[in-house]
Amino acid sequence: MVKNLILISFMAILSLGMKAQTHVVRIADIEVYPQYLDEYIKMGKEIAATSIREETGVVCLFPCQLKEDSTRFRIVEIYASPELTATI
Repeated sequence: MVKNLILISFMAILSLGMKAQTHVVRIADIEVYPQYLDEYIKMGKEIAATSIREETGVVCLFPCQLKEDSTRFRIVEIYASPELTATI
């Protein structure tokens, strides 16, 4: 609950500083099989760092592991514009 409030507050503040731009926000909910948890965390860190460093449209990524269930993750991705949004 508190993390969601912080995230919503941050996104509101972020949007106030963005003048007349259209950003794209994606939220992914992911559940990982327990036997792959360590591998997923390791690879997730690498993928996030690479995305921010190399993908033109990525403004920021916020990966969060849920406290109540360590096998679930929520990732918030913000892209500079619909045209620069990474495709799935």
